[in-house]
Amino acid sequence: MNDINILEYLGIFAFAASGAHIAIEEKFDLFGIYILATVTAMGGGVLRDIVTNVGIPLFFENYKTIPFIILGATIPIILRGKLKYNTMFVTIDAIGLSAFSVSSGIKALESDYNLMLFLFATSITGVGGGVLRDIITNRKPEIFKTDVYCIACILGSLLLWFLYPLLGTHISQHISLIAIFSIRMICYRTKWLRHAPSDKFLIIKAKTIEIAFSLWFSYHNLYFFPYTPSYSFGLIVPPHFSHEKQGGSSMLL
Repeated sequence: MNDINILEYLGIFAFAASGAHIAIEEKFDLFGIYILATVTAMGGGVLRDIVTNVGIPLFFENYKTIPFIILGATIPIILRGKLKYNTMFVTIDAIGLSAFSVSSGIKALESDYNLMLFLFATSITGVGGGVLRDIITNRKPEIFKTDVYCIACILGSLLLWFLYPLLGTHISQHISLIAIFSIRMICYRTKWLRHAPSDKFLIIKAKTIEIAFSLWFSYHNLYFFPYTPSYSFGLIVPPHFSHEKQGGSSMLL
């Protein structure tokens, strides 16, 4: 058992506890609490295996996770009303998110997934269980409302994608692991993006994403992508446009 596997089991425990905690808040019975804990802990991995068509999901072939799910679900039941969403809980949860994302990312790279499928596999493994939990309890998924959660997973996964061919499995997976954990915890501690962002921030974020994808496609010489980055004022300008019209006026906004 390597260190990533150990962190995965810790993550399973944390996700199961969060599922049980929500189930208790929603006044589920005992059976419902354990079911929701299981869905939260393993739902993302099951979704990943179904979409990527690997056959029977790994959860149904590996029984080592069940004790951690039972333990994670039992503690909130025992500490009913006393267990709160605090820094320790978030820390354990961030470790699980990091481990789930990185381990699924390594498997995706070894299976020669393309970028989109790679990002799907890493993201859905990390956040899929929580989304299913919120859907079952008729809540708006937390990843779409507050906190930097899926974003941390995507950024760390992209880092793994670029570093894997350069540094190999061992170094790249640990750098990615630290990156996801750090982004999640720093944003939680500083309360960054825990409220609805301003219009100005959304514009900056959209431009940043646009530039990132333009650089990515340019890097792979995918000429069908119609935009390339222009560093004048951070704008994206079609390559076949000149900076000036024939009449002499500027094409830049």
